[in-house]
Amino acid sequence: MAFAELLERAGGGGLFQALQVFTLLLPSILVPPQLLMENFSAAIPGHRCWAHVLDNSSEAPANLTSEALLTISIPPGPNHEPHQCLRFRQPQWQLLDPNATATNWSEAATEPCVDGWVYDHSTFTSTIVSEWDLVCEYQGLKPMGQSIYMAGVLMGSVFWGLLSDRWLPESARWLIIMGKPEQALRELKKVSRINGHKEATKSLTVEVLMTSMEEEVASSKARKSVLDLFLVPVLRWRSCSMFLVSFSQMISYYGLVLDLQNLGSDIFLLQVLFGAVDLLARATTTFLLSFLGRRMTLASFQTIAGLSILANILVPQDLQTLRVAFAVLGKGCFGISLTSISVYKPELYPTVLRMTADGFLQSAGRLGAVLGPLIRLTRQALPLLAPISYGVIPIVSSLILLLFLPETQGLPLPDTIQDLESQKSAAARGKRQEVIITESTWF
Repeated sequence: MAFAELLERAGGGGLFQALQVFTLLLPSILVPPQLLMENFSAAIPGHRCWAHVLDNSSEAPANLTSEALLTISIPPGPNHEPHQCLRFRQPQWQLLDPNATATNWSEAATEPCVDGWVYDHSTFTSTIVSEWDLVCEYQGLKPMGQSIYMAGVLMGSVFWGLLSDRWLPESARWLIIMGKPEQALRELKKVSRINGHKEATKSLTVEVLMTSMEEEVASSKARKSVLDLFLVPVLRWRSCSMFLVSFSQMISYYGLVLDLQNLGSDIFLLQVLFGAVDLLARATTTFLLSFLGRRMTLASFQTIAGLSILANILVPQDLQTLRVAFAVLGKGCFGISLTSISVYKPELYPTVLRMTADGFLQSAGRLGAVLGPLIRLTRQALPLLAPISYGVIPIVSSLILLLFLPETQGLPLPDTIQDLESQKSAAARGKRQEVIITESTWF
C-alpha cells in the first residue's frame, strides 16, 4: 500500500498511464486474430465421397443429370443431404425409379470414401481441412491441431515470461524492490512531468522512497517462486481457487469461439457479431465492476455464459437465429468475465508475488485452452459431452469464486502478505459488526 501513496505524491494517474494503455493496444489488436484465424483457415467445407460414375466423366451416362448420378452414387445422410462419409459400392440404378423408397437404398452396400472426397469450393477455395482431408474418420485431427497450437502458445508464454524478467523495463515499484532507488526516482519524476505535476517531484527523494517502501523491500529479500503462492493459507486458498477459475474459463471460452461452424451457417457474420458484442462488453465492464464489484461481476457473467451454451443444446439446428443469439450472448458474457479477471487478479496478491501469480494463472488459462478443443474429440461417440462440459464448467467455477475468494473493490493494492492478512481481518471485523448491527435492530 506504500507505493500507492508514493504514486499519489508523484501526481497520481494521468497522461503517462493513458500512453501506456495505448501502447499496449497494438499487440492486443494483433494477437486475437491469430488465435481465431483457424475458424476460417481450417473451416470444414461441404463434402462427399468421390464416386466413379459421378465424378469420372468417361463413365457417366450422357442421358443422366448430375442430380440423378448423385442419387445412385451417394446415400442420403442424417439431414437428408448426400452423406459426407459414405458412398454406394455399386451404382444403385433402381433408385432412379420414382417409386423407390428408403428401403431400396438402406439395404444397398456402402463403403467409406476410399478414393477421397469432393469439396464444395463456393465459400472457401481451399482450407487446411480440404487440403489434408481432415473429415470423417480424420475429423479429430482438427481439434487436435488446435490443441497443439494452444500448447505452443503455453510454452511461448512460459519462455518469454522468463526472458521478460531480464530484458524488459520494469515499474518504479519493482526497481525499488530490486535495490535501484535512484532509477526508480527518475522513473517517478518522469511520470510526474508527463502527467503535468512538475511540482510533485520536489518532495520525492531517495530517502522518501526507501522509507515508504521499507516494509515491502524487507519482505521481498527472499527469492519468490510459484511455491510461495501456496505456503501461506490466505495465498493458498486464493491461488487454488483462481487456478480453477482461470482454467475453466479458458476451456469454455475456446470451446465456444473455435467452433463457429457448429453455431451458425454464416461464420463470417457470426465472427462480426462476436467482435461487436465483445467490444461492447469490454467497454461496459468498467461500469459493471463499479456497480457490482469484482467478484460478483466475474461470477455472474461466467454463469450466464455457461447457461447460454447449455441453452443452445436444446435449440434445433434449423433455428439458426436463436442459436446465434445464444452464442453471441455467451461470447459477450465471456468478454466481460475475461476483462473482470484481468482487473481482479492483481488485487488478490501482494507486489512481491503479483507477477509470479499472474504467470501461474496465465499458464492455468493456457492449459485450459489446450484441453478445450480436445473435448470435441468425443463428438462422434458422445455428441453432448462437449457442449455440456463447456456450459457446466464455468458455472461450477463461479460457485468456487463466490465461496472462497474475497471482494477487492475499493481496496488498495497490497504490497505485502501482511497487507493481505490485514484486509482479511478488516473484512472479518466488518462482517461481525454488520451482524451486531443487524441483531440490534431486532429489539
